[in-house]
Amino acid sequence: MDLDTFASMTSADMFKENFLTGLQDLTLDKRRSWLTDRIRRTSDGVTGVEVEIPFLTKMNWAWRGTDLETGYTPSGSPRDGKRSRIHLKSMAAAATLSLGAIEAAEGDASFLNLMSDAMEDLQKTFPYAYRNAIWSPATGIIGRAKASSAVSGSVVLIDNAGLWATALLDRVKLFEQDMWVQVMDGTTLAKKGDPVQITDVDRVLGSITLSDVTNVADADYFVPSDQAGLEVGYNKSSPGILDVLDDNNTFQGIDRTVAGNSRFRAKVTDNGGAALTYKIMSDFFYSMHHPKLACTDWKVIREYWQDNQRSNIRFEQGQAYVDGYQAVTIDKTQLVADEDAHEDKILVIDFDNVAMADKGSFSNLRNEGWVRVPGRYFVEYIVIYWHLLHAVDVRYCGALTNFNYAA
Repeated sequence: MDLDTFASMTSADMFKENFLTGLQDLTLDKRRSWLTDRIRRTSDGVTGVEVEIPFLTKMNWAWRGTDLETGYTPSGSPRDGKRSRIHLKSMAAAATLSLGAIEAAEGDASFLNLMSDAMEDLQKTFPYAYRNAIWSPATGIIGRAKASSAVSGSVVLIDNAGLWATALLDRVKLFEQDMWVQVMDGTTLAKKGDPVQITDVDRVLGSITLSDVTNVADADYFVPSDQAGLEVGYNKSSPGILDVLDDNNTFQGIDRTVAGNSRFRAKVTDNGGAALTYKIMSDFFYSMHHPKLACTDWKVIREYWQDNQRSNIRFEQGQAYVDGYQAVTIDKTQLVADEDAHEDKILVIDFDNVAMADKGSFSNLRNEGWVRVPGRYFVEYIVIYWHLLHAVDVRYCGALTNFNYAA
């Protein structure tokens, strides 16, 4: 098969209808954890590569008692709101084929095998990229080297100082073996050297092994990359779920300190490192208006089950029992396990008001289809996913943080 024949058989429309649809089915419709599966995807308000997010600055009261026989009808009140247009963020990957492989292909079967091979890595790795988009901040940073004595041989200890996932067993949850990462200076955020590949991840010790540690120093940051590298030292990523579940002053460009913007400030309760007890959780869920669901790391639920519920189960001789849990219920709230969640946080998300805006599916860069890589014996097909995690109202979102579940 020559390149012209290949190009005619792989038009942008043909590839989009067949292989991009398959990519969506495998990666977006079947996601990998409780939280990512429940954050809905929506194209509402998406135009081009922007999404329009409506928000009210004040809830205008509309109801009153009335007597329609007298002719007096409600006056109504104008909506006091704004609309914000926010640029979608993007992640991209390239499916590549050598011209030699194309020339060696004969018949439809060989052609389909080429396509399947080219898309396989994209299918396998996108769920982890999607997870990182949900759990990393808008900077795209997924980890930070320990502040001192971080590098030993090719191993880098991660402590995530100043970031979210600081508990030992959470520190490397966003790293995967074979992932490429870009090292960033811990002070200036400047790019340092070329990307390096992760050859091993130790989730117990909180460390990663790199193919090259030449440019890694104490307190440096890491962002996902590819083999070719980034133009700058950081990603322009979507806000993460912990950007939404925050009470700092700014979110989505909205100043949450201004009167009327409180609906964009989530409720964050810091437990001060104290033990996690029934009363602490009950008080928190009460302050959150008794949500139906909340999530945390599975170890928190296991510990609570062992300390507070398992001892209350009565076992009788001759009966069959399953020891363990699927979730635990605190008052009216079911606390479920999420494999990506942190062991020092319990999260409450209002899934009606938090969503991932996207364009409905993946797209091809400039709809060009397969293009020849200048100066190289390859062709590539660049797949882009435009997205933005956003919130309309976070009054019923919150987080219980900084607790010790094993105390």
